[in-house]
Amino acid sequence: MKEVINEFINRVREKDALQKLMMNRVLTVSFNNEQELCYLMVDNNLLKIVSGLDCDSHVIIEGSEDDLKELLYGEDFLLSMKKREDLKVKGKLKDLLLIESLFYLANTSDRKGRKHVDSKIG
Repeated sequence: MKEVINEFINRVREKDALQKLMMNRVLTVSFNNEQELCYLMVDNNLLKIVSGLDCDSHVIIEGSEDDLKELLYGEDFLLSMKKREDLKVKGKLKDLLLIESLFYLANTSDRKGRKHVDSKIG
């Protein structure tokens, strides 16, 4: 799980526009897939994985490893997955919307590239 989160962090770092979304924000997100618990810290323009937090997470996301990967790769929306009960999600709506935006926008060029390649094949 940490590897997938690190890939996400790298994609966010590559996009300058996403840095503005995180400006002046401090937020902790916990990911739990029943085998592993990981924490993602948003601290102004910095994203990092942290371990052993002394405070509660602002956002808690629980689900299978496959569902969490789908979310982190921007293949589905956090709130849609919550509504379908693919994921258990807790947190304030404004925090959920920020995280959902980061997941989706960090992967926009990847999706365009895959569609372009797929259209050439078919």
